[in-house]
Amino acid sequence: MMAVYYLLFCAGTFLTGICGETQLGFQGYTKYEPGDINIIITAPHGGGLTPSSQANGDDWPDRKNGCKDASGTCIYTHSCSPTSSKCSARTVRDSFTKTIARDLADKIRDITEGSTRPHVVYNLLKRSKLDANREINEATLNVPDAITAYNDYANFISQAKLAISGSGSGRGFLLDIHGQTHQPPRTELGYLISKSKLVQKSYNVVGTSIRNLGEYWCGSNNACFQDFVQGNRSLGYFVNQEGLAAVPSPLDEDPNGEKFFSGGYTTRVHGSKDGGNIDAIQLELPRELRFEWNRNVALQNALANAIVKFYQLNYDA
Repeated sequence: MMAVYYLLFCAGTFLTGICGETQLGFQGYTKYEPGDINIIITAPHGGGLTPSSQANGDDWPDRKNGCKDASGTCIYTHSCSPTSSKCSARTVRDSFTKTIARDLADKIRDITEGSTRPHVVYNLLKRSKLDANREINEATLNVPDAITAYNDYANFISQAKLAISGSGSGRGFLLDIHGQTHQPPRTELGYLISKSKLVQKSYNVVGTSIRNLGEYWCGSNNACFQDFVQGNRSLGYFVNQEGLAAVPSPLDEDPNGEKFFSGGYTTRVHGSKDGGNIDAIQLELPRELRFEWNRNVALQNALANAIVKFYQLNYDA
C-alpha cells in the first residue's frame, strides 16, 4: 500500500527540479523522487523515524542480533534465543547520508543547468527499525510493518530502473550512499571487488556490480576493464580530479591494507552482476566529508561534478 502525492513536478511550485510525482510508501516510511537522467541515488541508512508501534497497534521492537539454527544458519526473529554475535544486526545510522543523497541530486540538476535530476530513493526509518541494505529477514526481523516498508523501498528502486531501461540507451547506474569512519578518510567505491583482488588486479568483469559498463566498452578484455575500476575511466578518477581522495582510483588503486567496504546487498541485487543494463556502485563516504557537508558548498559541487563527468563519459556517449 502506497500513498502517492501529486505535488512535485520538474517545473512545480513546491520543489522545483524534482521530476514527476514524489511517492511516499506505507506510513511515509519510504520516499521516491522520480528523475529524468539515467542515475539512481539510494539512501538506505539515513532515516530517523523510530515508530514504537505498528499501524495495527502491535509493538515494533528494535532490530537485534539473530540466532543460529541447528545447521548454523542465521535466523532473524525477535522470539529466537540465544542470539549470536555471528548473526549481528547493525543499527548504527549513517549520519547525513539522507541529506547528501538529496543534495547530490539537486547539485547534478544545477550542473546540468536544470535539465536533469537523478532518481532518489530514501528509507526514512532509522536503521534500528529497518536496514534496507540487507536481505529481508535480517533487514526487518520479520516485523510486518518493516516488511511492508522494505518492499516499498525495493519497489521504488525497481520503478526507477524500469524508467531508465525505457529511456535513451537504457543504460545507467545506481549510487548507494553510505557512511564509514575508516582511516585514512577517503570515499570507498564498492564494485563487489575484494581488497585482495584490487591489490592483485585479479578481478574480471563477470561478478562485479558494473558488469554492464565493462562489457559495453571492453567485452571480456579485463585489462581494459581495469581502467573503469582503478584507472582514468573510473568514478575514482573523477573524484580525484575534484581534489578528493577515493579508493579504488588512480591515486589509491587499492586500500593498502586498510579497512574497506567492497559493496553490499543493494549493489549485488540492483547492479548488473547477474545481467541487465543498470550498474551499481556503493559510495562509502568518510566521516570527515559527511560532517563537513552542510557547510561546504564547494565539497557538494566537487562530488556532484565527479558523478556527472563519470556519467557523461561512460553512459551518455
